[in-house]
Amino acid sequence: MIPKLKTKKQMEVKTMVMLTLRVMFSGGLLMGHVQVVAAQNVESGLEVPGQKGDSENPPGLLEQGRNLVKEGKIEEALLPLRKAADEGDLEAEQLCALLLVKLNRPALFDEARTRLGNAARMGSVVALEEQARLALEGGLGQEPDFDLAKKLLEKAIQQPGASESFFLLGKMAAEGLGRERDPALAVSFMRRGEQAGSSSAMFALGQLYLGEGGLVDRDLPQAEKLLEKAYALKNGEAAFYLGMIEEKLRDGEPNWAKAREWFEKAGQLGNASAFKKLGDYALAEQGSKKEDAFGFYQQAAGLKSAEASYTLGLMYEAGRTVPRDQVAAAAWMRIAADRGHALAQNQLGLWLLSGLGVSPNLKEALNLFEKSALQKYPSAQFNTAILLLNGEETVKEQERALGLLKEAGGKGHAEAAAKLAEFCQSGELMKQDVVEAAYWGAIAGRDERFKELAEQTASQLGPEQKKDLERRLQGP
Repeated sequence: MIPKLKTKKQMEVKTMVMLTLRVMFSGGLLMGHVQVVAAQNVESGLEVPGQKGDSENPPGLLEQGRNLVKEGKIEEALLPLRKAADEGDLEAEQLCALLLVKLNRPALFDEARTRLGNAARMGSVVALEEQARLALEGGLGQEPDFDLAKKLLEKAIQQPGASESFFLLGKMAAEGLGRERDPALAVSFMRRGEQAGSSSAMFALGQLYLGEGGLVDRDLPQAEKLLEKAYALKNGEAAFYLGMIEEKLRDGEPNWAKAREWFEKAGQLGNASAFKKLGDYALAEQGSKKEDAFGFYQQAAGLKSAEASYTLGLMYEAGRTVPRDQVAAAAWMRIAADRGHALAQNQLGLWLLSGLGVSPNLKEALNLFEKSALQKYPSAQFNTAILLLNGEETVKEQERALGLLKEAGGKGHAEAAAKLAEFCQSGELMKQDVVEAAYWGAIAGRDERFKELAEQTASQLGPEQKKDLERRLQGP
């Protein structure tokens, strides 16, 4: 049982925990999440609960915890922070709660919820906003609860110092989460968040004025103003977007030098995408040497970039700027695959089939193909289908394999379409159908390797069947 906090003194909004909202757009909808990224020193002159006789804490516990967090020793930091929090230090309670959320371990979910609740009840806007974020996105083992998120956020904006709450309410209005989608309300909340000092709201508005999301008309000067304002508050994603503006969003020729400057600034703030861009620039010899690319990609991969890890795997496979090393290539490809990169999952699956840089493992290869296929990658859909059909398949697996082939073929995957054409011609696994065979043959024939198949299947059609095929290939 966690002792009840002894003090009811409301904590000032100034806090040593910086909350960064990373905002992305997916499918035209505004997406975002809050992440605890660092522990910062408390501003000089701020009276910290637990000091100057404010509580009965043993001296130094809170500071000890903060120092351990800054060193990246989160689990070690929890011990002194728990002690300080249990003695009534609200600041320690808040930091402890946020760290428990960041660890995201089922065994700690109950404690994280309890400590967040304690800190929120004692006046911590940061804790209240984190509770709302968890309710909005689903976290600590619970399903999303939009009604609860809305209730918490509306409570938070009534308190001094709320800023991210406006952003999250704007997100809900933009996406239609727990309410009707309301572009005007979304922009209004984002504006209030900007005025309250939320770099997340500034960044989101900047994206909107770039034309993303379809909520406001495109306004490049306004977008730049907002993104620069967010960058001034150390928002690395804003700096990355400013680089993208210079690279390809202005009229006229790209300004490679300015773009690179912004990517360097974004990289200094820990933006993985910026390091990936700098690596791409180096390979293209835009402002740096090809040999520098590897280092940039390594920095991006160190920041959990799946795309950079995948690129490093390809570099080792081809021996591009580094000695050719298939074992190293497979190691980097595995890192990218573990991070959910669809192309890396498919590529590592192929290497597991052939034993390139890894020990052959059919079962693991199939598992990777299936993961990639779930992300709708056509080559992985085809590879999954072929392994299912070549194995000791059941009728259910045959049906799943055919479904994957049709999905991949429908996206123009030549091998999948060719396989379907063969099945329709022979009557194996599918009903014999010359029109269906010609349809898939025509799709496969867009690839020079299958021109003969396309011609052969088309030759089996009568005049009316050819008309039907032409209509079908033209689409609805």
